[in-house]
Amino acid sequence: MVVFQFKQLSLDVLAHQWSHQVKEVEQALLSSTPEPRLSASLPVQVSIATPGIRVTFDAATSNCGFGTVGFVFFDSIGGVIGAGARRYEAISDPYVLEDLGSRDCILDCCRRGLRSISFCGDAKLIIDKCVARDAADNKIGALLQEIFLLLDGMDVVDIQFIGRIRNRAAHCVARHALLLSPQLFARFDFCSWLRSRGI
Repeated sequence: MVVFQFKQLSLDVLAHQWSHQVKEVEQALLSSTPEPRLSASLPVQVSIATPGIRVTFDAATSNCGFGTVGFVFFDSIGGVIGAGARRYEAISDPYVLEDLGSRDCILDCCRRGLRSISFCGDAKLIIDKCVARDAADNKIGALLQEIFLLLDGMDVVDIQFIGRIRNRAAHCVARHALLLSPQLFARFDFCSWLRSRGI
């Protein structure tokens, strides 16, 4: 809301007030963005030297105008040790959702203290852009730059394209998240659900 006052203010004062209001709006937007819904047996902090963690991601779209992303954590022998998903209202572009999925996946690794990961997905274009550090894209360039900054903060990152078959777990999480109501989504245990299906 803009309030007009009938007193003369200098341009410096107006600029300061304006920048303060912009910062408040940015903080409100950032604090209202929910973290991905994650269920995992991973501890909150994992040793930096934890070897062999592989993280896969995928996205799914609905015909109702929203989309979901899913990501799965594997240990060095291929066992599922964590899984999560995020729902994006009013975003149904698969390309944008895949990029959001890759960003969410890496962001969750950072939050958990994982500094050495193998990052895998079946979105070849996004994986290729991450490997080449190529953010030249009108649609997702800003998201790619955010991903590159997150990756630069890690010690070791192996980025790999994997086909749909090898990405089955993340694909199943993303597809199943589409079916959940927002209320059920908020408390759903994706890791237990994957394990119960032997995925």
